[in-house]
Amino acid sequence: FHTRNNTYLFVSSSSDQGATWSQPVNVTTELKYGFPAQHWVGTGHAGGIQLRSGRLVVPAYSASRYVIYSDDHGQSWHMGGTVTGQHMENWAGEDAVAEMDDGHLIMSFRHSCRFPGSWGCGRLQAYS
Repeated sequence: FHTRNNTYLFVSSSSDQGATWSQPVNVTTELKYGFPAQHWVGTGHAGGIQLRSGRLVVPAYSASRYVIYSDDHGQSWHMGGTVTGQHMENWAGEDAVAEMDDGHLIMSFRHSCRFPGSWGCGRLQAYS
């Protein structure tokens, strides 16, 4: 996944270990949370992961924090539920996701230092 101007979301794939890539497909309307009202979209800097179950998971953020996932090796993609909680709605981004030993997911988010009256800079975490 990649974005253009942090407004449009695209997916492309490679079948030769990244030597060549397919033409990007615009998936903004299907996979951008809050579309069309929300203008911003980003994906996690660390990229996505493959769970032990085979599911592909990519962290994303726009009007909320969420994941994009595939259960068919990337042939189709879906939006997961949103992450909610204190400080999450407008001041968290640059998400990363990992699978824990027990199979649950942990997401980590950069917290903006610019939030008025903020508790400070740092990371936020959510467990699923």
